[in-house]
Amino acid sequence: MKMSKLYYVLILIGTFSCISEIKDFEAIESNSFLTVEAKLSNQDGPHRVVLSYSSPNIKLNVEDTPITGATVFIIDDKNQTENLVETSNGIYETSSSYKGVIGNTYTLNIKLPNGKQYRSLPEKLYATTPIEKINSKFTVNSNYPLTDVRSVGFDVTLDFNDNPEPNQYYQWTWTHYERVLYCATCRLGYDFALSECSKTPNFTFGQKVPEIINFRCGENCFNIQTNSTYNILSDNLLNGQKVTNIPILRV
Repeated sequence: MKMSKLYYVLILIGTFSCISEIKDFEAIESNSFLTVEAKLSNQDGPHRVVLSYSSPNIKLNVEDTPITGATVFIIDDKNQTENLVETSNGIYETSSSYKGVIGNTYTLNIKLPNGKQYRSLPEKLYATTPIEKINSKFTVNSNYPLTDVRSVGFDVTLDFNDNPEPNQYYQWTWTHYERVLYCATCRLGYDFALSECSKTPNFTFGQKVPEIINFRCGENCFNIQTNSTYNILSDNLLNGQKVTNIPILRV
C-alpha cells in the first residue's frame, strides 16, 4: 500500500496598530454619585450614617465631598422614628441610647439639601451567628526576607455555622490592645500640662546634656489597633452550612 504524505502549513497572520501618545489630557466633568455608609446593631449607640458625593472626575484629589445639612432618620416596623444629628461634615449619628432590636425591621430615610429624597429597602436585624472555634497557625511568608518582621507570624481563622436564613452577609472586625509602659520618650523633658514632649529644656534633676528619657505612664495605657480593611462574606453559596478557616487577621 502506498502511503500518501500530508503536509500541514501553519499560516500566521499578524495585525499591527500604531500607538499614539496622549498629550494635554483633561478629565471631563461627569456626574457625582451619592454614597451612603450606614451601620446599625443591637449594641448601644451612637450609630453612624456617612453621606458624601463621589468625585466628578479623575484628578489628584479623588476624595468624596461630604454632604452637610441633610435630614436623616430611621423608622422601624413598629413605626418608631430615630432622628440623626449631624456631628461633623457629612457624619450623622443616633443618640447614644439608641440601638436595634433583634427581629425588628429598619428603613433608612435621607432628604438632601437639594430636595432629593432616598429610602432604603427594609432590613431585618438578625441575631449574630456565634463563633464556633478560633484557630491560629504559625506560618512563614516567603514574600519577605527572614529579617523582616512580616515574614513570620500567626494566621488567625475562625469556624462558624451559617444561619439557615438566606441572603445573609458577614463582616468581621478585630481590635488589638497592647499594654504600654512608657507613654513618651523625650530629650528635653516632658510637659505634663500639654501632655507632650517639651520643646524647651524642662529638666527635673538638673542634667546639663539633654538625653533621651522614657517617661512611664501615670495609669494603665494601651496602644489600640483595629482592622484597616473590610472583611465581608456572603452566604449565597454556603447557606446553612458549616464554614471553616475564614481568615481574620495575621499576628
